[in-house]
Amino acid sequence: MSIIFWKKLWSWIKHYWYFPVIIVLLIFAFISGSSAKEKLFNLLLEQKENHKKEIDLINGINAEKEEVKEEIKEKHKEEIERIEKEHDIKIQDLEEEKQEELLTTIEEKKDKPDDLAKDIAALLGAKHVE
Repeated sequence: MSIIFWKKLWSWIKHYWYFPVIIVLLIFAFISGSSAKEKLFNLLLEQKENHKKEIDLINGINAEKEEVKEEIKEKHKEEIERIEKEHDIKIQDLEEEKQEELLTTIEEKKDKPDDLAKDIAALLGAKHVE
């Protein structure tokens, strides 16, 4: 069961532990005819209102926690998207640099095919076999 359920149960126990006692006292008050029954009834209503206020407070705090969690999740998601975009841009820049370096190497070594093959293999991370 969730922690919210237990908090609500604890609140109910704190506020209504005397509920059976009040019922017994009300029965006694009706029998005796004293004005205590009105005081007891008012006490019962006041405790019920206090319990409702505490439940509303617990629900409000829980709603705030959920809202903060959602905000954090959204910020985290946005940060991951930003990092992924930066990564993609850096990969693209790196590929463009490799292409430029490859074209430069081809231009420089176009008359020397063996040297060109070795340099291209080194740029691409391949093994040159003669």
